[in-house]
Amino acid sequence: MITPLKVLFVLTATLFVGDIILMLFWKLGAERTREPKVMLFANKTVMLTDNLLLGPAAMLTALSGNLLAPRLGLNIYATPALSIAMGSFILSGIVWSLFLIPTQKKQLKLCADLGEGRELPEQYFQLAARWRNWGYLAAFLVVFSLFLVAAN
Repeated sequence: MITPLKVLFVLTATLFVGDIILMLFWKLGAERTREPKVMLFANKTVMLTDNLLLGPAAMLTALSGNLLAPRLGLNIYATPALSIAMGSFILSGIVWSLFLIPTQKKQLKLCADLGEGRELPEQYFQLAARWRNWGYLAAFLVVFSLFLVAAN
């Protein structure tokens, strides 16, 4: 049973981290264009991949990691590095839920409500800066967490 769990853990962790990094660059690249249609498409894509990939991959990564660790002789909660990794992973989810998702929804609404030929309001770019800051923090927490897991 260890091999399928390892495969599931590695696959979902890869999807999880890959989605975070890819969507971060996708969104930042779209915002550099300052083209409302491009940013609307990017925001829709980020929301779609969050729902289809990021959320499920996060849950399956956590589940498979918690099932795999004892089978490998590891106690997540008695191993300091793994406890910190779990805390970092959970904190990234909190940042995602409390800051990134609501900000993305506001940005998507601003893009969708924009008439043809109009420029995005300054509020969009203020939200973009907020999203970047919280996004970098969430990405760092995830990478840090997976680094600790890999090191153990």
